Amino acid sequence: MITLKLPKDWKYKTIGEIAQEVSIRNDENENLPVLSCTKHDGLVDSLKYFGRRVFSEDISTYKVVPHGCFAYATNHIEEGSIGYQDAYVKALISPIYTVFKTCAEIHDAYLFFLFKTELYRHIFEINTSASVDRRGSLRWKEFSRITIPIPPVEEQKRIAKIISTWDYGIDFHDKVIFAKKKEQVFFRQKYLTGKRRIPGFNGKWQDIKLENVLTEHGALSSGKEEVCSVSVHKSVVNQYQHLGRVYAAADTSNYNLVKPGDIIYTKSPTGDFPFGIIKQSLTSSNVIVSPLYGVFTPATFELGTIIDFYFESSVNAVNYLRPIIQKGAKNTINITNKTFLSRSLLLPCDVMEQKVIAKIITTKREEIKLLEEIREKYKQQKKGLMQKLLTGKTRVKA
Repeated sequence: MITLKLPKDWKYKTIGEIAQEVSIRNDENENLPVLSCTKHDGLVDSLKYFGRRVFSEDISTYKVVPHGCFAYATNHIEEGSIGYQDAYVKALISPIYTVFKTCAEIHDAYLFFLFKTELYRHIFEINTSASVDRRGSLRWKEFSRITIPIPPVEEQKRIAKIISTWDYGIDFHDKVIFAKKKEQVFFRQKYLTGKRRIPGFNGKWQDIKLENVLTEHGALSSGKEEVCSVSVHKSVVNQYQHLGRVYAAADTSNYNLVKPGDIIYTKSPTGDFPFGIIKQSLTSSNVIVSPLYGVFTPATFELGTIIDFYFESSVNAVNYLRPIIQKGAKNTINITNKTFLSRSLLLPCDVMEQKVIAKIITTKREEIKLLEEIREKYKQQKKGLMQKLLTGKTRVKA
């Protein structure tokens, strides 16, 4: 096995030298929290995280995980399949997991961070050396042979504290982003229903058929535009960047032209949007999309933003589309562009009010986008820092 050159006061040790397996069956059928392992959050309470407490009727087969123990899924060896139990005095976990605890010379937070990086290179080497059994499982006997770098305990603590600082920053941005998205939901529910008004505006809102504010221009590809897809979270995006390849036909002459600001209806089920998604194109130039999509130009760009924001809610999209959708024999969606435009939305008639509302929507979205970009930079910084600190390339002083 290839190993990195470590600082003089660091040592390579096997997991078996610094940890021991803990095998406690739930023979007494104790009613304890049931844990699952997630890629980003480690061991979590399955009831709080997934809304389900157990995944098997026979809970007596489950293992007990005492406080301060690790668990890894023996049949799911990949990044994120190992977690640390620090939330309960003891909890339960599926029998597919192996539970172990460390000795005094190991700081658990250091080991947890190590499991997110260097360890998996070693696990990959073990996989390629046929140490995994035919079922793809890595039992404790093989797992305990994995070699990992161990610095002095005090340095382990300092390394863990530094990496944790980045985690705090990431968690903080997660919470702010969540709060900002809740603000969006509140704004949509109150200000796009007429229940609340933007100060200074008291003009009428009316139920207006989409056919009166959206126009199908029918323009087709010139052969020069990039091919795009439409997604729930990325809106209109280059197909290669989004899907990793271009699925367009060799001849795109019949593809629909999408101008900046146009509204696109995809007519295909996606996640929480069983009848398709409705998005405004925010691209700076013309693009093309599948001829299966409906493409419409809004009366004003701002009105297009309001319509896009309204249909960003899966509930709104379903409520609007369900009454006019015809399901095919193979669960296909049958709806014409004319039918799509046949229903009404409550919309502001005052153009200035449309502009102010659209500006608020755009500002809220830009705030979230900026926060997400900062969060992603923190994640990249943390990843690079972990690679240096956990291999001894960068040392930390007391």
